[in-house]
Amino acid sequence: MIEQIRNKWVRKQVLLYLLLSLGLSLLVAIFSITIGVLVFISLFALLLLLYRPWQLRPGDVAIYLNQQFPELENSAGLFLKEDGALNLLEHLQADKIRPVIDSVSLPRRFYRDVKQAAFLLLGALFIFAIGSFWVDAKKKERITTGINASLEKPLPAGITSVKVRIEPPAYTGVSAKEQASLNITGEEDALVTWEITSEGKSVELRFNDSSLVNLKNNDGVWRAARRISKNGFYQVVLDGNSSEFYAVNVVHDRRPVVSVSAPKPFVALEYGESLKLPLQAAVTDDYGISSAVVYATIASGSGEGVKFREEQLSFPADFAAKRNSYQLMRTLDLAALHMQPGDELYFYLRATDTRGQESRSDIQIVTLADTTELMSFDGMIAGVNIKPEYFRSQRQIIIETEQLLREKDTITITRFKDHSNELGTDQKLLRLRYGKFLGEESETYGEDHDHDHDETPAFGDAKAIMEEFSHQHDNAEDATFFEPAVKQQLKAVLNEMWKAELQLRLAKPREALPFEYRALRLLKDLQQKSRAYVGKTGTKTTPLKPEKRLTGAQDKIDPARLQRNTTPAETPIPKALAALELLKSGGKPDAVLLQEVTLLVANKAAMEPSVYLPALEALKKINAGQVLEKDINAAQRGLQRMNEQAPLLPVLTPGRSGALSALYFSNLQNKKQ
Repeated sequence: MIEQIRNKWVRKQVLLYLLLSLGLSLLVAIFSITIGVLVFISLFALLLLLYRPWQLRPGDVAIYLNQQFPELENSAGLFLKEDGALNLLEHLQADKIRPVIDSVSLPRRFYRDVKQAAFLLLGALFIFAIGSFWVDAKKKERITTGINASLEKPLPAGITSVKVRIEPPAYTGVSAKEQASLNITGEEDALVTWEITSEGKSVELRFNDSSLVNLKNNDGVWRAARRISKNGFYQVVLDGNSSEFYAVNVVHDRRPVVSVSAPKPFVALEYGESLKLPLQAAVTDDYGISSAVVYATIASGSGEGVKFREEQLSFPADFAAKRNSYQLMRTLDLAALHMQPGDELYFYLRATDTRGQESRSDIQIVTLADTTELMSFDGMIAGVNIKPEYFRSQRQIIIETEQLLREKDTITITRFKDHSNELGTDQKLLRLRYGKFLGEESETYGEDHDHDHDETPAFGDAKAIMEEFSHQHDNAEDATFFEPAVKQQLKAVLNEMWKAELQLRLAKPREALPFEYRALRLLKDLQQKSRAYVGKTGTKTTPLKPEKRLTGAQDKIDPARLQRNTTPAETPIPKALAALELLKSGGKPDAVLLQEVTLLVANKAAMEPSVYLPALEALKKINAGQVLEKDINAAQRGLQRMNEQAPLLPVLTPGRSGALSALYFSNLQNKKQ
């Protein structure tokens, strides 16, 4: 008991130090996960090395027991001595308190400090969750503020104030916002209204696509509105003077995302299986889903008599709320869709968002087995590599199984089970007969199976020695009656027969029917694969001209030529980077070169203004003669992002074979002459 209490105390202390270290490290991890992990490891190791709970002595435990349990009469230490070291009185005292120490249970306050540490850890977890959310929000705010600050520029000269109002489309559910900045970030098709206070005589907005927006004056306040649908940039033109570039970032509306988790992409229902399939799907969108519908097409008939019927199936979900995500569920009742054996169901899910954009899932296929064709004997007289009577045997098992199910209520339970077991025996015999095609052995051979080993293996012949002392029989992989694909399907047939036999042995003929039908279907498919027809066609070749044979004349042959540009297109960006580096040391770059790369950067800035607009602005200043080191660095950063090498394409290089062919035909021509 003393040793058990000592172990519990050691484990309790280790757990206490673990909880305390974890709680304190969580508070630090709010600001840095790496530092939090280091604090946890360091603090936990420090507490263990400082207090060393594993050094607790059993004598200390005995003192603790004497203090907590007066009924031990301060004699717990007697059990730490060997029996030979105890005198008569100590023996009597130990026997007296032995029942007491055997029934000792630790008080609740023994684990009080661990419980307090656990509550502290829960509090630290709560603070960590809230603190992490706050820190992430502040971090995103700093990033956004930094990006805006890097793009933000002072108002153009002559403009007193600016107010820009961005009104997203109503379907987004996002409220309008106002700002005093000319850099714009808004939803797709948002209405942007500018109010610019200026004493100028004319104010225009010039966009990167060369379009102009004229602002109308109303008591010194110039107003205009325009919808934004793509990224770009623009300038404010005041009395003919253009301002710096301002970014237009558009948040595009994405199409809905549709995913179907059930059923599987292809489902084949055999006879006896349920005709109700659960349909489970999920649809998500950034601004909301307005509807989701299942479009189903039922194909009936075969050959030229195929008929198609379309159905639309709805979901019970309430799309009036226009939530961003829905988990959709419904049941596909094939019987309610009036599907018959042999019919096929093709369906997909189409979702529409609040903007009217549509997305659809992949097409799912559900087929119903046509048992009528399986039970027919059509085509059995054609050439088949597998004995036809085996088909009839499997078909007979199905017929008798269905007959047994019809007679279930008219016969005794014992007779029902016996008949089902007999059918299982028939199924086993049929399975064994098919197994012979794959080289499988009978299941009835005994241990007296013997081989004739008259020949002595040659010395050093490992294979012969293994054959001498190993018990080898036919292997299914060694069977060469069929092609690998046919062999694989025959294995699948045996697998289905085994499952059917199992259910029949358990007196569950209804559960055995799907496996029986599946086995017959696989056999029927093998029967169809075994047929082959090769039609004889007459051929008429062009008569040969002996006078042209072996002459090597190729003057009338014009082979197709494939020309490719195998070198990447030359770009002025590397030269421009070198020119900008030269500009730092006081050199004079090529003005034409800088103008050329400025056009390239302008095209990129139209697509990604937040990335390339600072470089475009810097190049504009450099071209105007305002050379500052910060502008050179900004231009270089933008050009370096664009400096991507074009991939090299394969090129055909002339080899020795080409030279040899040319030499051969040259000698042939000389010989002819």
